[in-house]
Amino acid sequence: MTNWGFELQGAWRDNIGDLTYAILPNFSFYRNKVTDIGNASFLTGGLTELYSNYVTRTAVGQPVAQFWGYQTDGLFKTDAEAASYVKDGQRIQPNAEAGDIKYIDRNGDGLIDEEDKTYIGSSSPNVSVGLNIGLSYKGFSFATLWQGDLGVDVYNNWKQTLLAGGNQLEDIKNAFRAEGVEFTTSGGERITLPANTNTSIPRITKEDPNGNSVNPSDYFVEDASYIRCNVISLGYTLPQRLVSKLRFEDIKIFVGVKNPFTITSYSMFDPQVPNTGATLDRGVDGQSVDFTGTYWSS
Repeated sequence: MTNWGFELQGAWRDNIGDLTYAILPNFSFYRNKVTDIGNASFLTGGLTELYSNYVTRTAVGQPVAQFWGYQTDGLFKTDAEAASYVKDGQRIQPNAEAGDIKYIDRNGDGLIDEEDKTYIGSSSPNVSVGLNIGLSYKGFSFATLWQGDLGVDVYNNWKQTLLAGGNQLEDIKNAFRAEGVEFTTSGGERITLPANTNTSIPRITKEDPNGNSVNPSDYFVEDASYIRCNVISLGYTLPQRLVSKLRFEDIKIFVGVKNPFTITSYSMFDPQVPNTGATLDRGVDGQSVDFTGTYWSS
């Protein structure tokens, strides 16, 4: 493979009276292209545990480990709409009903199969940014470090297993309902849920005949762009006259926080996906349904 890119870093240091400051921004991007994989047509990766799908593909002429699956076109709003999705008089998705995901028949053969899969996202960011700020005033000092990736995707397998496959995320409350639903909990509470057709979350169904939770698709690809505050610290250096009396060369007292917050629209734990570390698995969050080693960074 070939990689190319560039990085720009600037620095501004100055003082205003007793206030000294330094501002150091940086900006970088790189591009990747696979040039040779031997005799193979492509390499697969990102094997998801629950449904055993390979959700990344690496091929010559493309960036490494792009997400691979079906393109979607929202949900079928009615049974009639699902039944009218046809080619030459035959239904393209014969098991689909209202609330199921609509898959795009890319090759126009009237079937949804392996031939309709395509590249649906990339874990390589468009740009990476950073900012380091340091301030000092008399004995006080302040420092903060920020960094982020913009234009980066994640294949959210947690969404596939916990939402579509397990009804275990809060978002399931907004699932598609063609009609209102009433039920009684084990504790005797009567619950009424109104019809909900203006949503992007597929219907709740035990058998999943349309494969909403099984099929790898762009429904599970999320924008994972983020800006993260890595460090904030505040310190105070005791005056030298006091330090010398205590027979120390220098005493500095400081407090700080690490990863206090992250600005992102990504819905799960960490947009910097901590998967297996394998190149072909890059960007696939929650390959395993086990939460071991999974945590929030902020």
